[in-house]
Amino acid sequence: MGIIDAFSREDRVEVTVSQLYELVKEAGRADLFRNGVKNKIPYAHILCVMDGDASALSPQEAHDGVDTP
Repeated sequence: MGIIDAFSREDRVEVTVSQLYELVKEAGRADLFRNGVKNKIPYAHILCVMDGDASALSPQEAHDGVDTP
């Protein structure tokens, strides 16, 4: 018996606004991650988008966003 079996079709669950915000925020992050992987975006770039930190990129990539050899 899984957790989904504990709820019927019309059950109501109390959720606070802060819990709803966290759920929506994490769903958005998961969607960004899934789209990045699906479109073969480099892992370091996905991390930068998810964390908002460009430290995973080389200094040149962090500056202009363009890969240079």
